[in-house]
Amino acid sequence: MWERALPLLLSTLLLTAFFGVAHAEIPELPQSRIVRDVEWSYKGWKISWELRIPAYAYLGYTKITIGERMKIGVANMVTHDDLIIASLASGLVKDAKKLGFGEYDTANYILAFVQSLRYHRDDEITPYKEYWKFPLETLAEGWGDCEDSSILYAALMKAAGYDVILLDFPEHMAVGVALSKTIAGSYVIHNGKRYYYAETTNLGWSIGKAPPQVIGKPVIPIPIPDKPSGTQLQIEKINEYLNYNPERLKQLESENNQLKQENQKLLEQISQLQEENRKLKSEYQELAKKNQQLANQLKYLYTLNEALSKTNEELMKENQDLLHQVMQLENEKARLEWKIDDLEFEIRTLNHTISKLKPKAMMMEALLKALPLFIGISIAILAGIAIGCYYLGKSAERKEIFGI
Repeated sequence: MWERALPLLLSTLLLTAFFGVAHAEIPELPQSRIVRDVEWSYKGWKISWELRIPAYAYLGYTKITIGERMKIGVANMVTHDDLIIASLASGLVKDAKKLGFGEYDTANYILAFVQSLRYHRDDEITPYKEYWKFPLETLAEGWGDCEDSSILYAALMKAAGYDVILLDFPEHMAVGVALSKTIAGSYVIHNGKRYYYAETTNLGWSIGKAPPQVIGKPVIPIPIPDKPSGTQLQIEKINEYLNYNPERLKQLESENNQLKQENQKLLEQISQLQEENRKLKSEYQELAKKNQQLANQLKYLYTLNEALSKTNEELMKENQDLLHQVMQLENEKARLEWKIDDLEFEIRTLNHTISKLKPKAMMMEALLKALPLFIGISIAILAGIAIGCYYLGKSAERKEIFGI
């Protein structure tokens, strides 16, 4: 693929150097390649490509300073007219057609290719918090953040003939893809046209599907120029070193090889860190699980504490009721004690009265004991009186009879 594009690129470089530097003799370009293996899958198909990127093309972009990148803006970094990018896009489209993919699936096929690249934040690899990269840089280095992968995907899609724009969210970037047919999913209206959301940083996101963190957030659509200035700037950087310092380019190639070795070491370190991170995540998950268990226990204890608090309140209320009842009982006890005191006083009074009445009672008792005798004597006396009266009456009758 790159071999077909290389003659055209060489011709462009030679013509630019010829007309730009007064027919200066063009030194020989370094012929080394940056080899990058890319593997991705889509709809059950597993694809593996070996990318061979000319070192001088990559170095041309790396010589563009961060200030120059900011000056031309992110839209002009979408170098869809770069011959290597155009050749790669053409190869991807041809593969998609061989697999029977239409417009929508071809766009997702290219998206899966971009999503297969490793994600790293700029400050993890570079000394900058934000460092926009050209598509060829992202391919050569094999990694990028959301801006880098969005720039690459937009360039490939534009080169493949799609109408695309960049979608600039707060602290995130994605791509908007216009399709000939309406599909279900998230989209942005720009110039009366629907541009469907394309997430480039994570595997498995198809066109139209947007992560929750961007839904409803403000977005700035960024159109892509037909002739981005980034491509011409790369050619100028190559010409600058070819015409004015050809030895420097070879030196840069050597430095690039050294940087590749250092980059490989860094990637190995990153791999080790990722493994350590995986272990830490596993430990974190265990801790999170234990924390959840503790949280559940704490929730149970809170519930139990609330129940105990409620029970305690009820017991306190019952205790207050009992205290009130005890106070009432104490009052009743005091009242009864007063009555007992009164009764004891009355008993003492009665005992005193009884002690006074006891002689009289004994006398009465003696009288009562003598009463039958008295009654008998009284009866006898009365009987005697009656008998006497009877005989006196008889005597009077006899005297009357006898005339005495």
